[in-house]
Amino acid sequence: MQRRQLLKWSLIAGTTTTAAGSGLWWLHNGPSPTQLSASAMIEKLEHLSHQSLVSTGVWSPYKIFTHCAQSIEYSMQGFPEHKPEWFKHTLGALAFSAFSTRGQMHHNLAEPIPGATAINDSGDVHQAIQQVIHSLKQLQINETSLKAHFAYGELSLQDTLLAHILHINNHLQEIKIQE
Repeated sequence: MQRRQLLKWSLIAGTTTTAAGSGLWWLHNGPSPTQLSASAMIEKLEHLSHQSLVSTGVWSPYKIFTHCAQSIEYSMQGFPEHKPEWFKHTLGALAFSAFSTRGQMHHNLAEPIPGATAINDSGDVHQAIQQVIHSLKQLQINETSLKAHFAYGELSLQDTLLAHILHINNHLQEIKIQE
C-alpha cells in the first residue's frame, strides 16, 4: 500500500513540475522588453513602409494596418462597444496580464473591433502604415485622454502602449515582404 501511495505522489509531483516548467517557458519565451517599446515599433513600421508587402492571412496589408491604427485611435477617442465590466475585471484583465507577461498576444486576426467602422480591403498600405506611426506618436503624448480598452478595461499609458505593440506584432505575423 505504501509503495502505491509513493508512486501516486511521485507521479503527481512530476506532472506538477513539468506543467509549472512548461508554464514558465511559455511566459518567458517572448521578445525582449526593448523590442516592445513604441520607438522600436515605429522603427519597424518605418522599415516596412518602404517595402512591398503581402499578407498570408485573410486581411490585406492595408486592412491590417488600418485596423491597428483604428485600435490605437479608439484608445484616445473611446471604443464604440465594450465587453461587460465583469469581463474586463476578470477574463480581460487575465488575458492582458498573460499577454504582457509573455510579451506576445494571440487573437483572431480577422476579427474587427466590436462596433468599429468597417475597413475597406484595399487602399494605400504605405499611408495606412504612416497612420499607425502617427497614432502611436499621438498616444505617447496624450496620456490625459486615455479611454478604457473594450476588453481589458482601464490601463496606464505604458500598458496601453504595450497592448497596442503586442496587437501590432500579432498582426505582423501575417505580413511578409514581397521579393
